Amino acid sequence: MAERIYRVLMWLYPVEHRLAYGELMLQHARDLGREARQRGGWQVSILCLRLVTDALRNAGIEQWEAIMTNNRFSPAPWLTVLLAAIPGLMVVSSRVNLMQLGQVLPRLVAYGYLAILVIGVPIVWYRQRRFPAWALLPAGFIFWQVVFLAGYSLTQLLKSLGWLSPYWEDGMVGFALLEICLTIGLAVLILRGQRLSASVWLASGAIVLVNLLLAILFIGNLSASFNMVPAVLILVYNMAIGLLDGLLLVVAGLLAVRQHGTLAMLVVIGGFGYMCLDSDFISGFRLNEWAGYTAYVICMYTLWLVVTPIAILRARTRLGRLLAVFIPVGIFLIARIVVPNLVLAGWYQMPWGDIVLSVNVLLNFMLAWVLYSHLERTMHAEEMVATVEQSPQPSLS
Repeated sequence: MAERIYRVLMWLYPVEHRLAYGELMLQHARDLGREARQRGGWQVSILCLRLVTDALRNAGIEQWEAIMTNNRFSPAPWLTVLLAAIPGLMVVSSRVNLMQLGQVLPRLVAYGYLAILVIGVPIVWYRQRRFPAWALLPAGFIFWQVVFLAGYSLTQLLKSLGWLSPYWEDGMVGFALLEICLTIGLAVLILRGQRLSASVWLASGAIVLVNLLLAILFIGNLSASFNMVPAVLILVYNMAIGLLDGLLLVVAGLLAVRQHGTLAMLVVIGGFGYMCLDSDFISGFRLNEWAGYTAYVICMYTLWLVVTPIAILRARTRLGRLLAVFIPVGIFLIARIVVPNLVLAGWYQMPWGDIVLSVNVLLNFMLAWVLYSHLERTMHAEEMVATVEQSPQPSLS
Protein backbone atom coordinates (compact mmCIF):
# COMPACT_ATOMS: atom_id res chain seq x y z
CA MET A 1 0.00 0.00 0.00
CA ALA A 2 2.80 2.42 0.90
CA GLU A 3 4.54 1.78 -2.40
CA ARG A 4 1.33 2.27 -4.42
CA ILE A 5 0.58 5.55 -2.68
CA TYR A 6 4.13 6.72 -3.22
CA ARG A 7 4.03 5.81 -6.94
CA VAL A 8 1.06 8.15 -7.35
CA LEU A 9 2.63 10.94 -5.29
CA MET A 10 5.87 10.75 -7.25
CA TRP A 11 4.12 12.35 -10.25
CA LEU A 12 4.01 15.57 -8.24
CA TYR A 13 7.81 15.80 -8.47
CA PRO A 14 9.66 17.34 -11.45
CA VAL A 15 10.52 15.03 -14.33
CA GLU A 16 14.26 15.43 -13.75
CA HIS A 17 13.89 14.44 -10.09
CA ARG A 18 11.82 11.33 -10.95
CA LEU A 19 14.33 10.17 -13.57
CA ALA A 20 17.28 10.64 -11.22
CA TYR A 21 15.85 9.43 -7.91
CA GLY A 22 12.61 7.61 -8.70
CA GLU A 23 13.85 4.07 -8.07
CA LEU A 24 15.65 5.08 -4.88
CA MET A 25 12.50 6.78 -3.58
CA LEU A 26 10.39 3.68 -4.33
CA GLN A 27 12.93 1.42 -2.63
CA HIS A 28 12.86 3.71 0.42
CA ALA A 29 9.04 3.46 0.49
CA ARG A 30 9.27 -0.36 0.29
CA ASP A 31 11.71 -0.46 3.21
CA LEU A 32 9.51 1.80 5.33
CA GLY A 33 6.46 -0.31 4.48
CA ARG A 34 8.25 -3.53 5.48
CA GLU A 35 9.24 -2.03 8.82
CA ALA A 36 5.72 -0.73 9.45
CA ARG A 37 4.17 -4.18 8.77
CA GLN A 38 6.60 -5.79 11.17
CA ARG A 39 5.61 -3.38 13.96
CA GLY A 40 1.91 -3.99 13.22
CA GLY A 41 -1.02 -2.01 14.63
CA TRP A 42 -1.70 1.35 13.03
CA GLN A 43 1.86 1.73 11.79
CA VAL A 44 0.98 1.21 8.10
CA SER A 45 -1.78 3.85 8.23
CA ILE A 46 0.54 6.27 10.03
CA LEU A 47 3.22 5.60 7.41
CA CYS A 48 0.82 6.30 4.54
CA LEU A 49 -0.19 9.60 6.11
CA ARG A 50 3.46 10.49 6.62
CA LEU A 51 4.29 9.64 3.00
CA VAL A 52 1.48 11.89 1.76
CA THR A 53 2.49 14.89 3.89
CA ASP A 54 6.21 14.49 3.15
CA ALA A 55 5.62 14.06 -0.58
CA LEU A 56 3.38 17.12 -0.82
CA ARG A 57 5.93 19.27 1.00
CA ASN A 58 9.02 17.91 -0.76
CA ALA A 59 7.37 17.93 -4.20
CA GLY A 60 6.57 21.62 -3.78
CA ILE A 61 10.18 22.34 -2.80
CA GLU A 62 11.56 20.34 -5.74
CA GLN A 63 9.17 21.98 -8.21
CA TRP A 64 10.26 25.43 -7.07
CA GLU A 65 13.94 24.48 -7.28
CA ALA A 66 13.41 23.05 -10.77
CA ILE A 67 11.73 26.27 -11.88
CA MET A 68 14.55 28.40 -10.49
CA THR A 69 17.25 26.09 -11.92
CA ASN A 70 15.86 26.18 -15.49
CA ASN A 71 14.62 29.71 -15.20
CA ARG A 72 16.95 31.59 -17.54
CA PHE A 73 16.29 32.25 -21.21
CA SER A 74 18.00 34.39 -23.79
CA PRO A 75 15.55 37.05 -24.97
CA ALA A 76 14.70 36.94 -28.66
CA PRO A 77 16.47 39.43 -30.96
CA TRP A 78 14.57 42.62 -31.67
CA LEU A 79 14.19 41.69 -35.35
CA THR A 80 12.34 38.52 -34.30
CA VAL A 81 10.21 40.57 -31.91
CA LEU A 82 9.33 43.10 -34.62
CA LEU A 83 8.38 40.40 -37.13
CA ALA A 84 6.21 38.69 -34.50
CA ALA A 85 4.44 41.97 -33.66
CA ILE A 86 3.64 42.95 -37.26
CA PRO A 87 0.35 40.95 -37.46
CA GLY A 88 -0.97 42.77 -34.40
CA LEU A 89 0.21 46.12 -35.75
CA MET A 90 -1.59 45.37 -39.02
CA VAL A 91 -4.81 44.70 -37.13
CA VAL A 92 -4.40 47.95 -35.16
CA SER A 93 -3.64 49.94 -38.33
CA SER A 94 -6.84 48.62 -39.90
CA ARG A 95 -8.77 50.54 -37.22
CA VAL A 96 -7.02 53.88 -37.72
CA ASN A 97 -6.11 56.06 -40.68
CA LEU A 98 -2.32 56.25 -40.49
CA MET A 99 -0.90 59.53 -41.82
CA GLN A 100 -3.96 60.05 -43.99
CA LEU A 101 -2.68 57.38 -46.40
CA GLY A 102 -5.97 55.50 -46.52
CA GLN A 103 -5.49 51.81 -47.14
CA VAL A 104 -2.22 52.12 -49.09
CA LEU A 105 0.17 51.68 -46.18
CA PRO A 106 -1.74 48.82 -44.50
CA ARG A 107 -1.87 46.96 -47.82
CA LEU A 108 1.84 47.44 -48.44
CA VAL A 109 2.63 46.14 -44.95
CA ALA A 110 0.24 43.20 -45.37
CA TYR A 111 1.66 42.13 -48.74
CA GLY A 112 5.22 42.65 -47.51
CA TYR A 113 4.65 40.54 -44.44
CA LEU A 114 2.94 37.84 -46.51
CA ALA A 115 6.02 37.76 -48.74
CA ILE A 116 8.26 37.41 -45.69
CA LEU A 117 6.17 34.45 -44.50
CA VAL A 118 6.07 32.72 -47.88
CA ILE A 119 9.78 33.22 -48.58
CA GLY A 120 11.36 33.54 -45.14
CA VAL A 121 9.85 30.51 -43.39
CA PRO A 122 11.04 27.95 -46.03
CA ILE A 123 14.51 29.54 -46.10
CA VAL A 124 14.86 29.38 -42.30
CA TRP A 125 13.57 25.80 -42.30
CA TYR A 126 15.98 24.77 -45.07
CA ARG A 127 19.00 26.32 -43.37
CA GLN A 128 18.26 25.56 -39.71
CA ARG A 129 15.63 22.78 -39.85
CA ARG A 130 13.72 24.97 -37.45
CA PHE A 131 10.43 26.85 -37.67
CA PRO A 132 11.16 30.53 -36.90
CA ALA A 133 9.83 31.86 -33.60
CA TRP A 134 8.52 35.03 -35.25
CA ALA A 135 6.18 32.96 -37.42
CA LEU A 136 4.48 31.16 -34.51
CA LEU A 137 1.84 33.87 -33.97
CA PRO A 138 0.68 34.08 -37.62
CA ALA A 139 0.92 30.27 -37.85
CA GLY A 140 -1.73 29.94 -35.14
CA PHE A 141 -3.93 32.53 -36.79
CA ILE A 142 -3.60 30.99 -40.27
CA PHE A 143 -4.15 27.48 -38.89
CA TRP A 144 -7.46 28.49 -37.29
CA GLN A 145 -8.59 30.32 -40.43
CA VAL A 146 -7.81 27.32 -42.65
CA VAL A 147 -9.69 24.96 -40.33
CA PHE A 148 -12.65 27.36 -40.18
CA LEU A 149 -12.86 27.66 -43.98
CA ALA A 150 -12.52 23.88 -44.35
CA GLY A 151 -15.27 23.39 -41.76
CA TYR A 152 -17.53 25.82 -43.60
CA SER A 153 -16.92 23.93 -46.86
CA LEU A 154 -17.73 20.67 -45.05
CA THR A 155 -21.04 22.13 -43.87
CA GLN A 156 -21.91 23.15 -47.43
CA LEU A 157 -21.08 19.63 -48.61
CA LEU A 158 -23.31 18.07 -45.94
CA LYS A 159 -26.15 20.39 -46.93
CA SER A 160 -25.74 19.55 -50.62
CA LEU A 161 -25.93 15.84 -49.73
CA GLY A 162 -29.16 16.45 -47.83
CA TRP A 163 -27.68 15.53 -44.45
CA LEU A 164 -28.26 19.02 -43.06
CA SER A 165 -31.17 21.42 -43.35
CA PRO A 166 -30.64 23.95 -46.18
CA TYR A 167 -31.70 26.65 -43.71
CA TRP A 168 -28.60 26.04 -41.57
CA GLU A 169 -26.90 29.40 -41.93
CA ASP A 170 -23.40 29.10 -40.46
CA GLY A 171 -20.68 26.50 -40.86
CA MET A 172 -20.32 25.54 -37.21
CA VAL A 173 -21.46 21.93 -37.68
CA GLY A 174 -18.72 21.14 -40.16
CA PHE A 175 -16.25 23.25 -38.20
CA ALA A 176 -17.01 21.39 -34.96
CA LEU A 177 -16.70 17.98 -36.65
CA LEU A 178 -13.37 18.96 -38.17
CA GLU A 179 -12.11 20.35 -34.84
CA ILE A 180 -12.99 17.13 -33.01
CA CYS A 181 -11.19 14.96 -35.58
CA LEU A 182 -8.09 17.18 -35.68
CA THR A 183 -7.91 17.54 -31.88
CA ILE A 184 -8.10 13.80 -31.26
CA GLY A 185 -5.79 12.95 -34.16
CA LEU A 186 -3.05 15.46 -33.27
CA ALA A 187 -3.24 14.68 -29.55
CA VAL A 188 -2.87 10.92 -30.12
CA LEU A 189 -0.10 11.40 -32.69
CA ILE A 190 2.02 13.83 -30.66
CA LEU A 191 1.32 12.66 -27.09
CA ARG A 192 1.52 8.95 -27.84
CA GLY A 193 3.79 7.29 -25.31
CA GLN A 194 4.00 10.43 -23.12
CA ARG A 195 3.27 10.18 -19.40
CA LEU A 196 1.62 13.47 -18.55
CA SER A 197 2.22 15.24 -15.26
CA ALA A 198 -0.35 15.67 -12.50
CA SER A 199 -0.67 19.38 -13.36
CA VAL A 200 -1.84 18.54 -16.88
CA TRP A 201 -4.52 16.18 -15.57
CA LEU A 202 -5.56 18.73 -12.93
CA ALA A 203 -5.95 21.42 -15.60
CA SER A 204 -8.00 19.05 -17.76
CA GLY A 205 -10.17 18.13 -14.78
CA ALA A 206 -10.66 21.82 -13.95
CA ILE A 207 -12.01 22.44 -17.45
CA VAL A 208 -14.59 19.68 -17.05
CA LEU A 209 -15.53 20.66 -13.48
CA VAL A 210 -15.87 24.41 -14.11
CA ASN A 211 -18.03 23.90 -17.20
CA LEU A 212 -20.21 21.47 -15.30
CA LEU A 213 -20.66 23.95 -12.43
CA LEU A 214 -21.44 26.79 -14.83
CA ALA A 215 -24.06 24.65 -16.55
CA ILE A 216 -25.66 23.74 -13.20
CA LEU A 217 -25.71 27.40 -12.07
CA PHE A 218 -27.16 28.53 -15.38
CA ILE A 219 -29.95 25.94 -15.34
CA GLY A 220 -30.67 26.70 -11.68
CA ASN A 221 -31.11 30.41 -12.45
CA LEU A 222 -33.65 29.82 -15.22
CA SER A 223 -37.17 30.80 -14.30
CA ALA A 224 -39.99 28.31 -14.58
CA SER A 225 -41.64 30.33 -17.35
CA PHE A 226 -38.46 30.35 -19.45
CA ASN A 227 -38.19 27.91 -22.34
CA MET A 228 -35.39 25.74 -21.01
CA VAL A 229 -34.57 23.65 -24.08
CA PRO A 230 -33.39 26.50 -26.36
CA ALA A 231 -31.52 28.15 -23.47
CA VAL A 232 -29.67 24.96 -22.56
CA LEU A 233 -28.84 24.32 -26.22
CA ILE A 234 -27.37 27.81 -26.54
CA LEU A 235 -25.29 27.28 -23.40
CA VAL A 236 -24.01 23.90 -24.63
CA TYR A 237 -23.27 25.48 -28.01
CA ASN A 238 -21.11 28.19 -26.39
CA MET A 239 -19.40 25.68 -24.09
CA ALA A 240 -18.59 23.37 -26.99
CA ILE A 241 -17.30 26.13 -29.25
CA GLY A 242 -15.06 27.58 -26.53
CA LEU A 243 -13.67 24.18 -25.58
CA LEU A 244 -13.18 22.89 -29.11
CA ASP A 245 -11.46 26.06 -30.32
CA GLY A 246 -9.15 26.03 -27.33
CA LEU A 247 -8.30 22.33 -27.41
CA LEU A 248 -7.64 22.47 -31.16
CA LEU A 249 -5.20 25.35 -30.71
CA VAL A 250 -3.53 23.64 -27.74
CA VAL A 251 -2.79 20.47 -29.74
CA ALA A 252 -1.72 22.58 -32.74
CA GLY A 253 0.83 24.27 -30.49
CA LEU A 254 2.27 20.86 -29.60
CA LEU A 255 3.86 20.81 -33.05
CA ALA A 256 6.07 23.74 -31.99
CA VAL A 257 6.86 22.66 -28.43
CA ARG A 258 9.81 20.43 -29.35
CA GLN A 259 11.59 23.35 -30.98
CA HIS A 260 10.38 26.30 -28.93
CA GLY A 261 9.04 25.02 -25.60
CA THR A 262 6.67 27.44 -23.89
CA LEU A 263 7.14 29.91 -26.75
CA ALA A 264 4.62 27.68 -28.52
CA MET A 265 2.03 29.67 -26.53
CA LEU A 266 2.32 32.15 -29.42
CA VAL A 267 0.48 29.62 -31.59
CA VAL A 268 -2.43 29.60 -29.12
CA ILE A 269 -2.40 33.40 -28.84
CA GLY A 270 -2.35 33.78 -32.62
CA GLY A 271 -5.17 31.26 -33.02
CA PHE A 272 -7.30 33.07 -30.49
CA GLY A 273 -6.52 36.28 -32.39
CA TYR A 274 -9.72 35.73 -34.38
CA MET A 275 -11.61 36.76 -31.26
CA CYS A 276 -9.94 40.16 -31.51
CA LEU A 277 -11.49 40.48 -34.98
CA ASP A 278 -14.97 39.72 -33.66
CA SER A 279 -16.65 42.84 -32.26
CA ASP A 280 -19.14 40.76 -30.28
CA PHE A 281 -16.40 38.91 -28.43
CA ILE A 282 -14.06 41.80 -27.86
CA SER A 283 -16.77 43.84 -26.16
CA GLY A 284 -19.16 41.21 -24.88
CA PHE A 285 -21.89 43.58 -26.06
CA ARG A 286 -22.64 45.70 -29.09
CA LEU A 287 -20.83 48.91 -28.18
CA ASN A 288 -20.93 50.57 -31.58
CA GLU A 289 -23.03 53.39 -30.20
CA TRP A 290 -20.36 54.25 -27.63
CA ALA A 291 -18.19 57.23 -28.68
CA GLY A 292 -15.00 55.66 -27.32
CA TYR A 293 -15.55 52.29 -28.96
CA THR A 294 -12.79 52.66 -31.57
CA ALA A 295 -10.16 53.64 -28.99
CA TYR A 296 -11.28 50.79 -26.74
CA VAL A 297 -10.99 48.23 -29.54
CA ILE A 298 -7.55 49.52 -30.56
CA CYS A 299 -6.34 49.13 -26.96
CA MET A 300 -7.68 45.57 -26.80
CA TYR A 301 -6.09 44.63 -30.14
CA THR A 302 -2.77 46.12 -29.05
CA LEU A 303 -2.79 44.33 -25.71
CA TRP A 304 -3.67 40.91 -27.12
CA LEU A 305 -1.70 40.86 -30.37
CA VAL A 306 1.20 43.30 -29.86
CA VAL A 307 2.08 43.58 -26.15
CA THR A 308 1.69 39.85 -25.44
CA PRO A 309 4.05 38.47 -28.14
CA ILE A 310 6.66 41.14 -27.44
CA ALA A 311 6.57 40.40 -23.69
CA ILE A 312 6.84 36.63 -24.24
CA LEU A 313 9.74 36.86 -26.67
CA ARG A 314 11.68 39.31 -24.52
CA ALA A 315 11.09 37.50 -21.22
CA ARG A 316 14.28 36.24 -19.56
CA THR A 317 12.70 33.85 -17.03
CA ARG A 318 9.95 31.26 -16.95
CA LEU A 319 8.05 33.44 -14.49
CA GLY A 320 8.39 36.34 -16.92
CA ARG A 321 6.87 34.27 -19.72
CA LEU A 322 4.07 33.16 -17.43
CA LEU A 323 3.23 36.77 -16.54
CA ALA A 324 3.58 37.82 -20.19
CA VAL A 325 0.85 35.34 -21.10
CA PHE A 326 -1.65 35.60 -18.27
CA ILE A 327 -1.56 39.29 -17.34
CA PRO A 328 -2.66 40.47 -20.83
CA VAL A 329 -5.14 37.60 -21.14
CA GLY A 330 -6.59 38.40 -17.71
CA ILE A 331 -6.87 42.14 -18.48
CA PHE A 332 -8.47 41.33 -21.84
CA LEU A 333 -11.12 39.03 -20.36
CA ILE A 334 -11.87 41.34 -17.41
CA ALA A 335 -12.11 44.45 -19.61
CA ARG A 336 -14.64 42.91 -21.99
CA ILE A 337 -16.91 42.27 -19.00
CA VAL A 338 -16.32 45.45 -16.98
CA VAL A 339 -16.04 48.18 -19.64
CA PRO A 340 -19.56 47.81 -21.09
CA ASN A 341 -21.05 48.12 -17.61
CA LEU A 342 -19.05 51.31 -17.03
CA VAL A 343 -19.79 53.15 -20.25
CA LEU A 344 -23.34 52.11 -21.10
CA ALA A 345 -26.34 53.49 -19.23
CA GLY A 346 -27.71 51.13 -16.61
CA TRP A 347 -26.37 47.74 -15.56
CA TYR A 348 -25.85 45.26 -18.37
CA GLN A 349 -25.45 41.73 -17.14
CA MET A 350 -22.98 39.66 -19.11
CA PRO A 351 -24.76 36.89 -21.08
CA TRP A 352 -24.05 33.39 -19.81
CA GLY A 353 -22.65 32.32 -23.16
CA ASP A 354 -19.99 35.05 -23.02
CA ILE A 355 -19.09 34.17 -19.44
CA VAL A 356 -18.65 30.50 -20.32
CA LEU A 357 -16.59 31.41 -23.39
CA SER A 358 -14.32 33.70 -21.35
CA VAL A 359 -13.80 31.02 -18.69
CA ASN A 360 -12.98 28.43 -21.33
CA VAL A 361 -10.45 30.75 -22.97
CA LEU A 362 -8.60 31.18 -19.67
CA LEU A 363 -8.76 27.46 -18.83
CA ASN A 364 -7.45 26.50 -22.25
CA PHE A 365 -4.54 28.87 -21.80
CA MET A 366 -3.81 27.24 -18.42
CA LEU A 367 -3.92 23.78 -20.01
CA ALA A 368 -1.58 24.90 -22.80
CA TRP A 369 0.91 26.38 -20.33
CA VAL A 370 1.15 23.36 -18.00
CA LEU A 371 1.25 20.92 -20.94
CA TYR A 372 3.95 22.82 -22.83
CA SER A 373 5.98 23.31 -19.63
CA HIS A 374 5.76 19.59 -18.84
CA LEU A 375 6.89 18.56 -22.33
CA GLU A 376 9.69 21.14 -22.34
CA ARG A 377 11.04 19.84 -19.02
CA THR A 378 10.65 16.23 -20.14
CA MET A 379 12.72 16.90 -23.26
CA HIS A 380 15.31 18.78 -21.18
CA ALA A 381 15.55 15.87 -18.73
CA GLU A 382 15.87 13.32 -21.55
CA GLU A 383 18.67 15.37 -23.12
CA MET A 384 20.49 15.49 -19.77
CA VAL A 385 20.16 11.71 -19.32
CA ALA A 386 21.36 11.09 -22.88
CA THR A 387 24.35 13.38 -22.33
CA VAL A 388 25.32 11.53 -19.16
CA GLU A 389 24.97 8.14 -20.86
CA GLN A 390 27.10 9.22 -23.84
CA SER A 391 29.84 10.77 -21.73
CA PRO A 392 32.94 8.53 -21.22
CA GLN A 393 32.95 6.64 -17.92
CA PRO A 394 36.08 6.81 -15.70
CA SER A 395 38.30 3.75 -15.77
CA LEU A 396 38.69 1.67 -12.60
CA SER A 397 42.22 0.52 -13.46
